[in-house]
Amino acid sequence: LRIGFLIIPIISNTCIVIRPICVIFRLKDPRLCRTLPLWVDVLEACGGRARYINIFREPMEVVSSLQVRNASFSTVDGLLAWLAHVIDSFACATPENTFILSSRSFLKDPVSTLKKLGQRINIQWPIPPYDAAERLHEFLDSSLVHHRPVGSVPYPPLGGEVERIVDCLKTSDLESPNATFFACLENGKEWLDELRALFECVIKNPLASLNAERMSAIARAEELLGAYQQTEQERLSALEALKHVEQECDTVASQAEEYHRAYQDTEQARLSATAQAEENLKAYQQTEQERVSALDAIKRVEYERDAAAAQARAYLDAYQESELKRLNSLCQRLYRLATFKWMKK
Repeated sequence: LRIGFLIIPIISNTCIVIRPICVIFRLKDPRLCRTLPLWVDVLEACGGRARYINIFREPMEVVSSLQVRNASFSTVDGLLAWLAHVIDSFACATPENTFILSSRSFLKDPVSTLKKLGQRINIQWPIPPYDAAERLHEFLDSSLVHHRPVGSVPYPPLGGEVERIVDCLKTSDLESPNATFFACLENGKEWLDELRALFECVIKNPLASLNAERMSAIARAEELLGAYQQTEQERLSALEALKHVEQECDTVASQAEEYHRAYQDTEQARLSATAQAEENLKAYQQTEQERVSALDAIKRVEYERDAAAAQARAYLDAYQESELKRLNSLCQRLYRLATFKWMKK
């Protein structure tokens, strides 16, 4: 059974669409432009025939998108990544089996683009594009394009090389690539190879000596790690001893807290007793003051009583003296009376 396949590599969102007979399957692979030779071998082993639709985005759009995900990603890194991935995505392409399509053209008029695409790659869509026009326009919303850089690509000569590839892609938009396009890609590939060779000479070779130094540093680090592990073991032992001491300290602290609570209770009782004693002292002082006042009153009454008694004795003495005089006078009168009566007889 011979099955036809459709492979679509996309620069920023690479995927594979496999079409056996009349059913379309989609297999997403974020790095299809790098793993494409493997998939081609798989398809050929299955008896399939690969055709490629290369959907490209503007390089600065890709750079802006990468920088949103990773702020440390520089513009140069983004442009190099875009250029390398675009060139690699055409590794298995030929003018007969490849169709180039820009993402902007697809978003602008998806119906006509899909119709032309079906005619070029000889594929019968399960649903004709014009019948699915409303759903296509509803799904493909151009307002969802978040990055629309303005101006030319910076950083020459990298920018010049990127712009040459972009011009080739735009020239071949909605078309199959021609010999001029592949020549442009070949020039770009040679430029990248020279850049990689320069990287080998300027960066990679010095990295070998740095790697030796790194290995020496690693050995030294391992020694230090052994010493650190021994120190760490001693530290752990010290920590265990410290934990034991802390436990004892916690026990002592707990006992101290109990003693402190008992002391607080005793102190509270002492303060209560002191307050009660102060109240009793105040009551005693008040009672003593009242007693002193009463004693003063008693002394005053006794003094008045003694004065009254003395006056009474004086009155009594005067009365007795007066009474004695009266009795003497009475006796004299009686004596005279008796004498008078006797003499009269």
